[in-house]
Amino acid sequence: MIGNDIVDLAQAALDSNWRRERYLDRLFTAEEQALILNASNPHQTVWKLWSIKEASYKVYVQETGHRFFNPKKLRCEVMSPTEGLVTIFDRVYNTTSEITEHFIHSIAFAEAENDGLKASFKLKVKDAVSQSMAVRMELIRTISETQSIPKNHLQVQTNATGIPQLYIEGKPYAQSLSLSHHGAYGAFAMS
Repeated sequence: MIGNDIVDLAQAALDSNWRRERYLDRLFTAEEQALILNASNPHQTVWKLWSIKEASYKVYVQETGHRFFNPKKLRCEVMSPTEGLVTIFDRVYNTTSEITEHFIHSIAFAEAENDGLKASFKLKVKDAVSQSMAVRMELIRTISETQSIPKNHLQVQTNATGIPQLYIEGKPYAQSLSLSHHGAYGAFAMS
């Protein structure tokens, strides 16, 4: 199972003032708050931790079918600038993050290693529905090119719990899939 999340750092700065009173208290554990406040780039650290929580939550929902909103129940441990672990109840997820000056793209997976297909890219559309479609189309284009499958044989649909699934010639593809977009960026990851 795989999950991913992308955060447009400029958009995050516009949408959310993480420095306001009690903001960090609602989303992060005391240990995570200490990491943020002691970081050389606190803004980047807030959104890195948030993105690894979101990516891990997507894996958790795929595995359990259980949705909840309590970000402090997702506990982050930073292993290196780009590697980490997120614990959700009794489950532990490995994470890796691509960090640029413009965005953070994090991927979480249940296995120790993941060599799946992944990409992050700039979007040309602004509204959420168009962005979602653009991410799906980029995934289909990438799979078509890398696996020599005609685009018209590929489709992405979401199941009853909102999890995206790739279909090839109308049949579900067994690999885990995660889609994400925020601000000017989109991303996907597939195991």
